[in-house]
Amino acid sequence: MKLFFAILLGLGAFFSHGKEIILISDIDDTLKRTHVLGKFSGGASFDNDFVGLNTLYKILICRKNFIGDAGSDQLCLKTVDEEEPELTGAYYVTGAPSYLHYVGRKFLKKNKFPAGHFYYRPSWDDSTYSFKVETIEEILKEYEAEATEVILLGDNGEKDPAIYETISNHFQNSKLKITTYIHLVYAYSGLYKETGVKPRPGQKMYLTAVDLALDFYLKEWIYASDMMMVYDQVMKKLNSSDRDEIKKVIPGWMKCHEFFDDFKKNGETSNIFKDQMDLYYNKIFTICQKQALELD
Repeated sequence: MKLFFAILLGLGAFFSHGKEIILISDIDDTLKRTHVLGKFSGGASFDNDFVGLNTLYKILICRKNFIGDAGSDQLCLKTVDEEEPELTGAYYVTGAPSYLHYVGRKFLKKNKFPAGHFYYRPSWDDSTYSFKVETIEEILKEYEAEATEVILLGDNGEKDPAIYETISNHFQNSKLKITTYIHLVYAYSGLYKETGVKPRPGQKMYLTAVDLALDFYLKEWIYASDMMMVYDQVMKKLNSSDRDEIKKVIPGWMKCHEFFDDFKKNGETSNIFKDQMDLYYNKIFTICQKQALELD
């Protein structure tokens, strides 16, 4: 770990920081295999992260905000703390009500997501849509006067696509550059009992941490070596002979075939990743096609 951060700091002088960047993320079904439409079957668990996302989040926050800063290696090693949240550029906004928020906090800390502010819905009676829109808009008001990259991450289980579309529309005339990523964890058409919603136009779908890492790399938010670090973590699970290991990337309840129907492979991957990405797409295509044939 010390060697990793030594290399990270040494490369900082050669990496273009560009705009300030902030990350605003949902938790359940975005980072955590909660299975919201399956009556929160993974809701009480703390070790059910989607593999690779914690690594990618931490790399992104460290690369863009703390390279070259005194003590940055120590700050990057910190995780979510309930009492003393760090202003790292990471914000976690969950629709889980107040008396369940401790599950999300413990999940983030146990899985070593970067430190950041944590917001939860006050009660079951409060609208998830209104809570998230109002909370995220308040966060963004602190940044809208400057040219800032804003990453919104959610899933297609329920309201995130509509919430993020509303937020993007509200700030379309600001200096903020908002990019929305939606985790495709449910089919949005077909005869499935658990049917999610289709991402809105302009929102990017991701299936695993590899898809996000590739896009982050193409936007020059992370290095090629970072992309490969995430790739190796994900592919190790996907290539396992143990079905339980594969489920840490693509759970059995996920219906992900529509990722290939509506997602276009990015033609800018360049030769540096061509062979790796071909292996990756072939692997997840096989898994998704098989799971598409299994009705709820």
